[in-house]
Amino acid sequence: MGQYYKVFTKEGNGKIVVYNRKVIVDGKEEYTPAKLTEHSWFLNDFVNAICEKIYLSDRPFKLIWMGDYAKDITDFNKVSRKTFLRYHDKCWKHDEKAVAINASGFTLYNLFIVNHTKKEYFDCTQYFNRSVMKSKYGDWCLHPVPLLTCVGNGLGCGDYTHPTEDSTFDLVGTWALDEISITDNPIAEYEEIYPLFKELGWN
Repeated sequence: MGQYYKVFTKEGNGKIVVYNRKVIVDGKEEYTPAKLTEHSWFLNDFVNAICEKIYLSDRPFKLIWMGDYAKDITDFNKVSRKTFLRYHDKCWKHDEKAVAINASGFTLYNLFIVNHTKKEYFDCTQYFNRSVMKSKYGDWCLHPVPLLTCVGNGLGCGDYTHPTEDSTFDLVGTWALDEISITDNPIAEYEEIYPLFKELGWN
């Protein structure tokens, strides 16, 4: 069956917020498709709204793109099993507390994503140029933030499970709960990395 995702965030001040994939457009709430590869695209309103919050924050965020099947994961070692299940419950057992987010025109172009935990960063425009996939409907690019921070990928339909050979598939999920910022400039002391995420079946 298909796996759905919500976004668990822990802001720099410790505040925890769960987002339910609804975006607010002209005062009305609109749902974003639930499955990982239905919404993890470079210009998706919901994903970019989450990224804008990270960009505007003066402190790093921690986040998990939390799959509803992720409770079956037993090797997530960033926090204790008990804490992880509590985070999962916040996403999937307390739906009334999950919130919508205002849509925006924010994009990652000309910005950098920084992982302070791993002391790494990458250039988002270069990421797009490496990862863009061509089709008769135009250029499409998988968004790196959901893929880097997802937990549960591979447990349900709609997950990112058909990468191209040159994709950095080993990075999927490895940034979950790391301290992440989106910045105008890289941090010189950190290592630059070159993630690439593509799917089979595109031109």
